[in-house]
Amino acid sequence: MNNSMHVRRAITFLLGCWFTTVTVVAINAGVSFNIAEVASKTPPSELARPLSMMSEFEARQFPRYIASEINRSMFERFGLIELALVIAIALTLFMHGYSRAATILSGVLFIMACASNFLLTPQLVAQGRMLDFRAAEMFQQERARFANIHALYGVLTLLRLACGGGITWIMLKRSRSAYRRRSPDEIYAVDNANNGEVDG
Repeated sequence: MNNSMHVRRAITFLLGCWFTTVTVVAINAGVSFNIAEVASKTPPSELARPLSMMSEFEARQFPRYIASEINRSMFERFGLIELALVIAIALTLFMHGYSRAATILSGVLFIMACASNFLLTPQLVAQGRMLDFRAAEMFQQERARFANIHALYGVLTLLRLACGGGITWIMLKRSRSAYRRRSPDEIYAVDNANNGEVDG
């Protein structure tokens, strides 16, 4: 088994972890707010009385505040995990010279991950906490700014996914090309080695 195959497997593993991280965070953000909305409308009996002592707006906003804090914590922590995975992908591609196009894409991915995690996430956290218990008609300028930052974060997330998809496509293309270039004896030897690992 040559070095290129080891590199390909390492990058595939790292990309899989990265895609999983981004997907889990995105899904959790939507699910947590849906759960908070349901909880505010049908709270458990143990919380019904304490919530009844709040105003209608505060009672509805309290579960959303908890969901927001969970999401903020996840964005901050998973952002660092994502950055570590992106650095590992970029370094592996660069050090082994696997593909110039994939290395460039990983560099762009790294820049966008830094922008998302160090520039946008802190602003989203700070702005979100400032607006948590403010009525919708208050702080209109701040709400518009928060919406713009959130939209920009979403665009960068889609672009990061596009870069990750591009790296994956390049790897699949190179993998198929390498397989076609192998002689029948090489393919047979690799298959036998893999079978030996399974049997052993």
